[in-house]
Amino acid sequence: MNANDNWENKVNWNELERRLKHYLIIREQIKTSENLFEDSVFRTNVNGFYKIRQRKKEFYDSYFTFMEDNKNNKNLTFEETLRHFHSMFNRIEKSFSSKLIATINPELPVWDTVVMSNIESQLIQKFSKNTDKIEMCIITYDAMKEWFVNTLNNSRGKNYIEKFDLKFPDCPITNIKKIDLILWQTRS
Repeated sequence: MNANDNWENKVNWNELERRLKHYLIIREQIKTSENLFEDSVFRTNVNGFYKIRQRKKEFYDSYFTFMEDNKNNKNLTFEETLRHFHSMFNRIEKSFSSKLIATINPELPVWDTVVMSNIESQLIQKFSKNTDKIEMCIITYDAMKEWFVNTLNNSRGKNYIEKFDLKFPDCPITNIKKIDLILWQTRS
């Protein structure tokens, strides 16, 4: 998104509010659930919120087992998660890996196609011709995290947060998540 564009008119604020309510339920459940793997309501909420669909039972079981095993690990990295799922399924699950770690640690952004379409041109990524796909994903996610941190401290980020706080006062989520949700619901 261009810093000078009229971004507020591109945000679907009604959908953002609906998704925010859903997100707050997940945040509460992650704190109170005794076992995320066994908690079918939590699993349904996460699947619905992140639109995790059309996967085999083995994937869901592995996903929620890994989440349960790491739910208190705020130091869990994108790289660890990405490599874990790659070793399990021989697939590069960049979006689902980011969703898992962002569920555990709300200071981390989600790699989503809509979010990426809004910021990708602004990411500084350095690849060599020999960089493999997993390493490219790690470099891109690191650049994405850096973009979010930088945006928190610039006028655009402050504008995002100010507008979010006006629409949803006293909302108990991180500023990273506020920006993440705005970008997720910004469609051109």
